[in-house]
Amino acid sequence: MTRFLLFLIALTTCALSLPIAAAGTANVLATVGHNGINDSKKIPGPALAPHVTLRYSVSDEKIRFVLDLPGDTAFSDQSTPRVKRLTVEALPEQTTAPITINDPLVSGVTLADAGGKAVLTVTLAHARKAEVFTLPAGEGKPCRLVLDILKSFSSTARQTLTPAIQYIHLERQQGDRYLSAHLLQIDAQDTHVHFAVASAAGAREVISAMVPRLHAVAGINGGYFQQGTRPVGLLKADGTIITLPIWGRAAVAFPVSGTPIFANPAGCWRVMLPDGSTRDLPDYTDASIRTPLPTARVLAGASQLATPALPPPRATPAPTPPTPPAVITHTPDAPATTPSGTPAAIPPTPQPDAPPPAIQPATPPEAVTPPAVPPTPAPPQPFIAIIRDGKVLSRPTVSTHLERTDFALLLSGDDAKALDAALPVGAPVSIAPILTTPDWGGYTQAVGAGPRLLQAGAVAITGSAEHFPADILTGHRARTGLGVTADGKVLLAVVEEPGPYGGGATLEELAKLLKEFGAVNAINLDGGGSSILAIGDKAVNYPPNSFIRPVACGVLVFDDRLPVTAIKP
Repeated sequence: MTRFLLFLIALTTCALSLPIAAAGTANVLATVGHNGINDSKKIPGPALAPHVTLRYSVSDEKIRFVLDLPGDTAFSDQSTPRVKRLTVEALPEQTTAPITINDPLVSGVTLADAGGKAVLTVTLAHARKAEVFTLPAGEGKPCRLVLDILKSFSSTARQTLTPAIQYIHLERQQGDRYLSAHLLQIDAQDTHVHFAVASAAGAREVISAMVPRLHAVAGINGGYFQQGTRPVGLLKADGTIITLPIWGRAAVAFPVSGTPIFANPAGCWRVMLPDGSTRDLPDYTDASIRTPLPTARVLAGASQLATPALPPPRATPAPTPPTPPAVITHTPDAPATTPSGTPAAIPPTPQPDAPPPAIQPATPPEAVTPPAVPPTPAPPQPFIAIIRDGKVLSRPTVSTHLERTDFALLLSGDDAKALDAALPVGAPVSIAPILTTPDWGGYTQAVGAGPRLLQAGAVAITGSAEHFPADILTGHRARTGLGVTADGKVLLAVVEEPGPYGGGATLEELAKLLKEFGAVNAINLDGGGSSILAIGDKAVNYPPNSFIRPVACGVLVFDDRLPVTAIKP
C-alpha cells in the first residue's frame, strides 16, 4: 500500500487509451530487463478498467512507464539493452502515434498493435538496465504492468561465506558510467584465516580450478605472465621464489598472520661459479631498461632465447650493435593484459656432448690505408652459457631454445673475457634467486604486479614509475585489485569487463572503489581477460559455461572452520 501511494505522488501521467481483451490468470512475477529473453507472464486481478492506459514519469533516477490493465492479462518481455519491449496479450482497437518523452535517454516510444497484441516499445539512445514488475489490483485500481528504465542506481548485495569472509556484489549506474564489481572482504586478524600465493598446476590454470584443488574458500588472479611461458614479475609461493621482481614494480607479501604489506622489492640471481665464488647478477628482463646494459645477465624460465649467431672475431671488426633486450609488451585483448613478446622460435639446443665452438684466431686484415684517427678497439665477443641441472649444458653461438627450468648466462665485455675459460661445457654452476629488499626474504608468499593504487589513504597510481605501457594504464577494462583497510581487513576486488551496458574501470576508478570500501593501501593485479574472482569452483564474474582464461598464479584465502563443500556463492 505504501509503495502504491508513493507511486501516485511521484507519477506525472500522460494517458493513452488502448482497449484489450482479458486473458487467463497466473502468479504475480517480476523480471529485470535483459538481453533477448522472452519471459511470458500473466497478471492477476479483476477487470477494473474498460481499456489500457499508458502513463509515464521522468525523474533523475528513472523513467517509469505504467500500463493499467483491464483484467488478468498475460504479457511477455523481449527487451534488449537498448530496446525495451513488452507485449500484452490483448486486442487493441487502434495504434497510438509515437510518444515524445522529454529526456535525451529516450529516442522513441510507441504503443502499437502487433498481430492482435498490444506492444509497448521504448527505444533508448544508450543501453540501460531496466526493471519490469507488476502491481496487483486493489482499492479501485486496476492491475498494472510497470517498466522502469534505470538512469541512476546503486545496489549492494552481501553474503557471508565464513565468520571472517564476506562476499559483496556491487552494481551501479552513475550518469553514463556502469559498474559491476565483486569483492571479498576478509578479516585478516582472524586466526582461522590465512592467505597463499599459488602457482598454476602446469603452465597455466583457471582460478576456479585452483581454488578447489588447494581447498581454499576463494581466490583471485595474481600477477602478469607471458603467454604460454612464465610469470612476469615477482612470484614467491610456499617459500620458493619462482620469478624475480622487475622494473621496480609493486608487489604484495603475506605474513603468516595479519595483514599483507606492500613495497617495490628488488632481487637478483646469485650465481656460484665452478671455483666456489659467487656473483649477484641482474635478471635479463629487469636489466633491459638500464643504460648501459649490464655486461652480465641471467635469463630464466623463458621458452625461447633469441640471440644472433656470433661472427668470428676480426682484427678490426665493425662495432656490433648490442642484442636488444627481451621486450615485455601488453595487449588489451587476447592475450588481454598478459605481457607478451616472447622471442621467435629458433634452432634446437645443441646436444649436451657438443664441444664448445672453437675460438678462431685473428685474421690479418688486408692492406688498407690507415685511417686518420685510429679505430676504437672492439670489445671482446659476447657469449652465452646454457645452464641445466646445475652445470653448463652448452655454449651456443646461435639462438637456442630454453626449457622452462633452464638458465642462460649472457656475458659481454670484460665479463665475457673473464669467465670464458671458467665456464666450459660440463662445469658446475648453481643459480638461485634472492630478494635484496630488507625483510622481504622472510616472507613465504608474495606476488608482484602493479602499479600501486592507494598509499596512506590517497589515490597514488605509480604507472609511469613502474614502466607500464599505456594500454594497462588507460581505458575502461576488467580490473583486479587488492587492498588493505586501516582496521586490518583485506579486500580482493574484480571489476567486470565492459559489456552491453558499459562497464570496466580505469585504474583511478578501481582505486576509488577500494577506497570506498575502506582500503588505505592497494595494488593493481593483472586484468582484462585474466580478471576472475572464484568462490569454490564458481567464477562469480563470469556467466555459466563461459570460457575462463587460465593464468599463471592466484591469491587464495583459506578459513579452517568451514569445509569447502559447504561454500555456495
